[in-house]
Amino acid sequence: MAFIQDTTAKVKANPLSTLAGGVAGFLIAKRLIKTTNNYYLVGAVIVGALGGAMISASMKTSKSATIKASVTA
Repeated sequence: MAFIQDTTAKVKANPLSTLAGGVAGFLIAKRLIKTTNNYYLVGAVIVGALGGAMISASMKTSKSATIKASVTA
């Protein structure tokens, strides 16, 4: 349950990167994989959106850790 809450919080905190990840997932499924099945397209959009949110959240935390380390040093 904590995983779902954590993932939902990351998606809500990073709406632009979630949208960009969904578009990237769609384009990858449509152009590179060349799928015509709508279920695969929806799955690719969902995976891309979650991936975009996760990557953006991890970049924010690593960036803030670097800033905190340089301020305290």
